[in-house]
Amino acid sequence: MAATLARRFEPAMRLYPTLSVESRRSACLGADALFDRGEAQSAANMIVGAWNQEQQAGDLGLLDPGDEPEMNWRAGRYLATAERYKDAIAFYSEPGLATTPRKSTKRSSHG
Repeated sequence: MAATLARRFEPAMRLYPTLSVESRRSACLGADALFDRGEAQSAANMIVGAWNQEQQAGDLGLLDPGDEPEMNWRAGRYLATAERYKDAIAFYSEPGLATTPRKSTKRSSHG
């Protein structure tokens, strides 16, 4: 069942525009399904791809400030389970991924 569920999200990721909310949501849900199935490497790869898309879109956390820490926690968890510890640590620390600059979702009070 989980394999079918994980495969269900792949066409959605391709059918919707790359940075659309629907495509990014499908990537996260697909990563969840892979992780639940025990496919840690695939889940880690998919969640990092989704995280990179979230950074490109630049809107993660704008509607709900809790979305960004949740995404970081999820990515770190999947990477750690895949035994990619150095990559995982970056998601649990500031300022985020060492190899990808993190965009702040906080708005400046200077105008």
